Amino acid sequence: MREGFTSSQLYKRLPYGTTVPSHCPNLPAISFDLRVDPDWIEQNLANTPFTPVGDRIFISASDYSNNAVVPFKDIIVIVPMEYKGKRGGHPIVEFENLNRLVMGGREKWGYPKLVSDISFDRLENGGIRSVVKLGSTPVVELEWTPDATVTEAEPLNLTPHYLLRLLPDASREGMGFAEVLNRDTSSDVTLLEKKIGKGSVKFNKWPQHELDYCGLADLEIKEIVSVTFTTSDWHATEENGWARLVDRIL
Repeated sequence: MREGFTSSQLYKRLPYGTTVPSHCPNLPAISFDLRVDPDWIEQNLANTPFTPVGDRIFISASDYSNNAVVPFKDIIVIVPMEYKGKRGGHPIVEFENLNRLVMGGREKWGYPKLVSDISFDRLENGGIRSVVKLGSTPVVELEWTPDATVTEAEPLNLTPHYLLRLLPDASREGMGFAEVLNRDTSSDVTLLEKKIGKGSVKFNKWPQHELDYCGLADLEIKEIVSVTFTTSDWHATEENGWARLVDRIL
């Protein structure tokens, strides 16, 4: 072993830097509350310790171009769930457009992040369109249009995020390490603006050889319950930006 080496030095070897603390003023986002086939939710929680709650899911697209650490874009799919009598949200898949953000959230905390191209465009009608592409293939297409006549639904309980940080066994099939974490930055977010509206959601087949592990392309949307546009002052603080260990299960 190299003389003078200590395990703490390995953190400097990681191909990403810490993003806590972080701040994104005037963060725009469009969010979709969707009623879906409950079988899809069950299929995605079946191999986890989490229990589904209801038949609604949440999808949001956010433009962190104003982020103080590094600008990026993000689209996340979250399902409400319960773990040991406590409720929150479990991310099923998350797309981001920078490797350092993907690895930082995935390896560090267990967010199921994938590198992708993401657009977040303002439209002439005052709406917003956001698209995820894997290669040249659009796999998620979201669009929000302002409409003050629409009624907003009771919001889903999605915090804290309950995360699975996993490491497969290197010598055979199976898991080598697994723990449940939670993370909640919601108390550090200041809502500046909120508009209700109408929206559209489209999921497409993933490119050949890309693994649609959650069956997103086949997700059946039964109802768009509500769609909102928000602008927020977002923080990931030292107090709340880090994840916390709930259980080490392996």
